[in-house]
Amino acid sequence: YLRGEWGGKPYSGPDLFITHTHLGITSRQFDIMTRHFKDSLRRHGVRRQESAEILDSFARMKFAIVDADQRFKNMYMLHTAALANWARMSTREPANEPTS
Repeated sequence: YLRGEWGGKPYSGPDLFITHTHLGITSRQFDIMTRHFKDSLRRHGVRRQESAEILDSFARMKFAIVDADQRFKNMYMLHTAALANWARMSTREPANEPTS
């Protein structure tokens, strides 16, 4: 995704929200990741203008990635459990009933 964001081949995979929902990323976690990335850019000598563009890209992604109250993660986990249960039920062998 980021490669496409910064001028490379456009991303064609799943939506950011869909790919991150099950992770339950909080605002605090996202902000910590952003600070670490900012420190890494500085350590590697990335110029201010490029760093600002990169961090701006991150800021625009926050809405699609963060699930602050874990509501979507919980919905995803319930849905996944229901699908797994349905798959188990649909692949069970029929009970062997005694014949008379």
